[in-house]
Amino acid sequence: MTTEDNSKLKGRGKTAVVSGKEMDADQAAAIHELREAFVKLQKGQKQVLLYRHNKDRYGEYMEDAYSALADFLARRGQIMLRVTATAYMFHGVEVFADDNRENNLVYPFFSHGVRLLIFNPGITSDELLRFLHLVWGASDRAGRESDDFITRLWKAELQAIQYVVVEGFKVTDDEDAEEVQLEVDKVVAYLYRQLQSNTDDVARFARVDSADLELKLEGVDQIRGGVITGVTATPADKERVKRAMDDEETTKLLPKMVIILFQLLEMATDETNFEDVAEAFVQLLDAMLLAEKFDVIQQILDRFDNTLKKELKPAVERLAVNAQERFLLRMGEPQRLSALTQVFNAGPLKDPGGVRAYIKSLSADALIPLLDCLERVELANNRRVLCDVLVELASPYPEKVANRLAHPSSNVVKDMLYILDKIDPPNKLELTASLLEHPNVVLRLETINTLGRNPSEQTLPYIIKALKGQDAQMRTAAARVMHFFPADRAATELLYQYNSDDFGKRSRDEQRIILASMTMVEHPKCQDLFVSVFAQKGNIFTRGKVDELKMLFLEAMSLNISIPMLQQLANLAQDPIQSKEVQTQARTLALEMRNKLMGGRPAQQA
Repeated sequence: MTTEDNSKLKGRGKTAVVSGKEMDADQAAAIHELREAFVKLQKGQKQVLLYRHNKDRYGEYMEDAYSALADFLARRGQIMLRVTATAYMFHGVEVFADDNRENNLVYPFFSHGVRLLIFNPGITSDELLRFLHLVWGASDRAGRESDDFITRLWKAELQAIQYVVVEGFKVTDDEDAEEVQLEVDKVVAYLYRQLQSNTDDVARFARVDSADLELKLEGVDQIRGGVITGVTATPADKERVKRAMDDEETTKLLPKMVIILFQLLEMATDETNFEDVAEAFVQLLDAMLLAEKFDVIQQILDRFDNTLKKELKPAVERLAVNAQERFLLRMGEPQRLSALTQVFNAGPLKDPGGVRAYIKSLSADALIPLLDCLERVELANNRRVLCDVLVELASPYPEKVANRLAHPSSNVVKDMLYILDKIDPPNKLELTASLLEHPNVVLRLETINTLGRNPSEQTLPYIIKALKGQDAQMRTAAARVMHFFPADRAATELLYQYNSDDFGKRSRDEQRIILASMTMVEHPKCQDLFVSVFAQKGNIFTRGKVDELKMLFLEAMSLNISIPMLQQLANLAQDPIQSKEVQTQARTLALEMRNKLMGGRPAQQA
């Protein structure tokens, strides 16, 4: 045997068969390595899509795939992938196939004419993520963005990833499609070499014609645009198909998925595949949250309970308990509660009962994240729904709700007060009264009003403190509610304010409110004050000051709209000891009060 024959035999010993094709062993190893890299890429993509909101960790999710791809490129150089409708081909062998309907990594390129993808050494993790971003959600963006897929691919400014786009080819009836495909690949490869040229003639690629290709393409007609002709679907057809798909997913697919998962949990789950099964339940949870299918989530919880009621093997029962606990734990994680917030802000709840059941299933650990979510809910009706559910969850922990009473937002504070009022903790009064020190003046005034309309020995000290304070708005609000308390104590505090040295310096509104509250107390001491004022007769020097004081008392009386007060005003209007100005003002105010008491009917002045 010659030396040449030995070398041939030796060469034959280094071959391998991949997908039915015999090839060089090194080439086969490269194909195997590239397949592993794409498997990691697909796993990373699943994590990104599952935790789409956590953009800061995209690089972490794709780290294994990037490392495998970068290492391959560093050792073996350029990767040139031929793109088919469902797969990437490397040296004529399929290295990655994707038949998913959404977030497909292959078809978006093929459908827009990309027939060759080239990955070069030096690719960065950021560039790989930008490349994948073009695919993720491509179908969702198609109707919203004006740029087509190829334009966005160009705008991405990818340095280490290149591509070749073919407009379209049509095969005539008497031609072999496979043979034409081979010729097309030659054209694509030639165009790619032309684009790689270092010439300064940047328009060179645009002047390529059939003579330049040095290929004889018989029976292949290049066309621009689509390669398939036929009757397009009408909007009604599209809507009908969409409804059919939604119905299939809602009424058939989802229940089947739930049943299959639980059958798998009960009959085919052990320590080796538990993580995969448990993760499948979590992925189903995320899908249901995204679709707002809270009824399906409740069905899953019920199925967990029913499963654990069955007579299971101890090992299976333990795994089922662990799967249920993990499912409930994931339901209360902040990122999923953030998704719940988006549901609350999207509009009227489609399934309020399902949302309530979801929240009631959560553990106490979810209380703080849910309170955080409440702060971000903008729709008032949905805030109330969330508050009502939080009452039950927060009942054992009122202090966690009370801690947010210092929040700067009045809406948040009002929600916390609503929850605390429903919980009714023993220290509810102290918690409510703490708002008297809140920096928001509106909340302070509302707290005064709340305490005043719930008169008791416990609330009175807070009202008196505000009445004697330095804040004029707080004093006025406190005076406005003093008549709800026992007459003796109310009269004492109001008369104290009237007799204080600075009463005359206060605003007229505050003075009117203090005096009006005296008329509502109906205490003899207050009544004596009014009688003494209107009994005064001023001389030529004091008449103006006396009349001004009487006018103030008349204005205060007009705020107490009642039959007795109307009678007093009418009497003053006819009292001969009053000045003409006082009589006229009393008559005007009496007519206005009569009009209000009669339901708004105009009254004629005598």
